[in-house]
Amino acid sequence: MDNLNEKFANKEEVLDNLRAIRNLLSGGENTLQQQTALWQESQLLEEQIQALIMQNARIAMDQEKYQEEFDELVERHRKVKQEYEEQALASEQDIGRVAQIDYFINTLEEMDAPVTEFDDQLWISMVDHVVVHSKDDIRVVYRDGIEK
Repeated sequence: MDNLNEKFANKEEVLDNLRAIRNLLSGGENTLQQQTALWQESQLLEEQIQALIMQNARIAMDQEKYQEEFDELVERHRKVKQEYEEQALASEQDIGRVAQIDYFINTLEEMDAPVTEFDDQLWISMVDHVVVHSKDDIRVVYRDGIEK
């Protein structure tokens, strides 16, 4: 609670830092555009793969060349799909982080006095992670980047 009360003393600075972090996480316009572009590229590659298969079925193609083109398209599709899924997962995680930061911002804005009792939701919303170096060296990393 001492650390939270210390943050309360620097309330406006902490709120500004949290808002900046929140804006970085929720500024998903670029991420959404990237995900859309990856999804469209994935769809285009799927169409190209199908067209190649249909062409091979209709016309006698050099099978080595066909296999080489097919493998290249499939590998490109796999990489694009993997990148899309990684970005989608990161976006979902960011949404969760934004919700927790929003809770902490709202709580901190509503606080009129120092905290006197433990609030598990407040703790979850303000702590990013805890690093244990040894039994005597445990550090808390807060969502605003401060480590204590």
